Amino acid sequence: MTNISEKSCPLLGVGLPHLVYLTHEGTLSNVCVIGSKDSDQEYSDLNWWDSCCCGRISKNMKLTHAKGISKRLSGIARWSRLWKLIQDGECEACSDLVIDPLGEHSDNQFDQKVKKFLMDRSILKVHLPNGGFNMVKYGDATDVKDIIQLVVGRLAAGERYFAKCYALKLVHIITRKSYWLHNNLSMYQVRQKYESSHPPEEWRYELRVRFLPKSFQELFQRDKVTFFYLYDQIRNDYMRDIAETIDQEVAIRLGCIEMRRFFKDMPQVAIDKKSNFEYLEKEVGLKRFLPRSVIDSTKSKTLRKLIQLHFKQYAQFAEHECVYKFFDTLKTVCKFEQERFRCALGSSGWSISMELVIGPDVGISYLTEKASSVCML
Repeated sequence: MTNISEKSCPLLGVGLPHLVYLTHEGTLSNVCVIGSKDSDQEYSDLNWWDSCCCGRISKNMKLTHAKGISKRLSGIARWSRLWKLIQDGECEACSDLVIDPLGEHSDNQFDQKVKKFLMDRSILKVHLPNGGFNMVKYGDATDVKDIIQLVVGRLAAGERYFAKCYALKLVHIITRKSYWLHNNLSMYQVRQKYESSHPPEEWRYELRVRFLPKSFQELFQRDKVTFFYLYDQIRNDYMRDIAETIDQEVAIRLGCIEMRRFFKDMPQVAIDKKSNFEYLEKEVGLKRFLPRSVIDSTKSKTLRKLIQLHFKQYAQFAEHECVYKFFDTLKTVCKFEQERFRCALGSSGWSISMELVIGPDVGISYLTEKASSVCML
């Protein structure tokens, strides 16, 4: 816990950071006590509050035996729980809430402060590509980068080497129009600039890996969490956006690669057994691996033979090798590693339509309608 300045905790008032030290036994640890000689010395509530912010000597202070403190104990505990709630939500403005230990203000006034504080904060649902989500408390002044850092930190223990590759995307569910949110935007600015155009329930926040390294091998070696997060993201994009439109053979190959990765501990010949395939078909579901068009247009017996045939090609693959193969195969039908923006070059009377292409292999490039390959800027 960082030291609290006198400014953030005025005399006869205590900022919420002080109260985080209250334990279930009624002990306040590391509380400033002026002129303390004995940690078991009893203090009145007035003397304790007067001396709290002076910071001369740090001691443990027993509240259960302190004269006149019993009336304050329940109130302190209430504020402590509030502080813990706020602290868990990454709040940086908790010291703005100050309680008056001498009871000069009514509890109703304190409750109004709490209500106002909580009304100024909201809950943001950040969706992940694996179908999960994270709930994040935020205020008007919370930056997009703070939300990204918080959610990325929750993905797994430890530091992420490629943590700066993540970004927050705002998607309008109905139109599918999306916006990449700048890291320095506050949530108040996001609501004013984007959310105000549609009802809040029509928006969806997604944490995505936007910036890709040149080598997926390097990504796996340095940051396995981000590596598999990116795989979930790309595979979900594929299943949602293009799986129904690609060639059937490619769709089956991609499905078999995902089957091998999903059942990474399964023996290579296990899928040849009828009982195992029926388990895959009925319990897990082929729709998890194959587009609906392939399942509906292919006879069950024929589809089983095709899956068994292609699965043998990847039966020896480790989990990360399946991911490499999936990326290489998908690249033949989709440039998922590139981001494209339609624009026009020229004036209002004369212009050339073009696409701005950004990716690890092409840098910042452009593609005109008549060109067959991109031109780097």
